[in-house]
Amino acid sequence: MKYFKLLVLLIISFLGVSTVFSQTESEIRLLDGRSVLILKYSVDYDANMFYYQTQKPSGKLVTRSVLLEDVFSYTDSLNQEQIVYAPIDEEQMSVEDMSAYVQGSNFVRTDYQPYLAMVGGFFVSGVGVFVFNNPIVGLSVPIVYSASMILVKPSRDEFILAHPEYADDEAMLYGYQRGGKNKAIKYGVVGSAGGAILGLIVKSILSESN
Repeated sequence: MKYFKLLVLLIISFLGVSTVFSQTESEIRLLDGRSVLILKYSVDYDANMFYYQTQKPSGKLVTRSVLLEDVFSYTDSLNQEQIVYAPIDEEQMSVEDMSAYVQGSNFVRTDYQPYLAMVGGFFVSGVGVFVFNNPIVGLSVPIVYSASMILVKPSRDEFILAHPEYADDEAMLYGYQRGGKNKAIKYGVVGSAGGAILGLIVKSILSESN
């Protein structure tokens, strides 16, 4: 009777908990292409959150969280992938296409380095801030440049050159190009900010010396 009560309590506890915990080493694949190795995770379906714990090189454990809708899948220590992504309607990508999209976004994180976007932003923004006396016009230069980076993305030829085995995978190409575009925007913003700051400093020093 004692063991029966204990079994009943365990079943009730299991049914009443909406968060699934794991303490085995796992990997999560996010929709933005990131793959993160984690030591521990919990899935809170009520809050629509995925909590995970990673370890820094120093050995410090860090707990982070991400919306469940931003997670494609997680893989446990037995190498079993649990798919989280589920298309709501026909307009959304299928699970297979989204998997390819995520892989393309992951490839571009290491393949594509838009340093020209950063250098261009640094030069154009620095010169713009320095040349224009009107501060509104001067500061609009880095903003306009950063916004223009939305037009920059890796070409199909660049993708095929890096991954010829996926030359016909349109979903993967889409993820590759969209990820590259986001990366170019980030590089452009960093370069523009650095150039604008340097331009302001130089302009300030020269104005004081005069």
